Amino acid sequence: MLEKHELSQRLGTEFYQRAIYTPNCILVNPAALVAGLAASLPANVSLYTQSPVLEVGTSGKICAITPHGEVKARKLMVAINGAARGLPHFKGSVFAMSTLATLTEPLTPAQRARIGDIAAWGLTPVNALAGATLRYTHDHSFLIREHVNFAPKLHTDAVETGRHARRHQQLFTRLYPQLDDVAMAYSWSGLISITRNGAPVWGEIAPNVYSSVGCNAAGISKQSAFGRLLADQVLEVDNPLTKDMTSLGRANYLPPRPLLDVGVKSFMALERWRSRHEL
Repeated sequence: MLEKHELSQRLGTEFYQRAIYTPNCILVNPAALVAGLAASLPANVSLYTQSPVLEVGTSGKICAITPHGEVKARKLMVAINGAARGLPHFKGSVFAMSTLATLTEPLTPAQRARIGDIAAWGLTPVNALAGATLRYTHDHSFLIREHVNFAPKLHTDAVETGRHARRHQQLFTRLYPQLDDVAMAYSWSGLISITRNGAPVWGEIAPNVYSSVGCNAAGISKQSAFGRLLADQVLEVDNPLTKDMTSLGRANYLPPRPLLDVGVKSFMALERWRSRHEL
């Protein structure tokens, strides 16, 4: 447990009163991770980018139709996570939320001197849906991930992204008033898939069709493990962890819209009220 004084020395801000430090954790750049995985795929794997699947036929042999051709296979694994609700198989089990983030320009030496010589760190709120996740990166930039919106259309437009970018600027100035001259460099949004009870949609969902969906805002940690176990199941490899995976249960049923909209928005309003004193 770290108190305010020790926190301020590590974080460069006196805003936070108390936190729990968890050692032996690793922060990664998710875009760099995905690019690295794609670049190091084995020779027997083909990667097709910029090839949206327009239709999937599952009667008999699996056939995925793209604007550039078709891919046929005996089995199909679906791991689209945030966009899963766009497919009929997932409408009754997952819904999408958009999460928004902003990255600052790297701090200059003069700006870094105002917060002290601090190492890179990551800060996670008690309530991930209503609070703010912060990172201080190795290149001396700040990453702010704050606010989650219901995204039934699987899309966040530029107007909404811009509004939250201004929120992030105000939040950053509140946390670091001594860095009010630090510019925001990039803002963006991404989709996460949420289930009603936190359980994933994992395993065989139709003949020869398998899914690993429902990260519930813990994508890299959960989906890395879930994907590996799903591949073992598809290949009929005996993995002792599969029993643990199935013990997580199945995602609860979700009502159709507009009842879903009312339920999700009411839940989010309650969570934000509960976390109104936390960033």
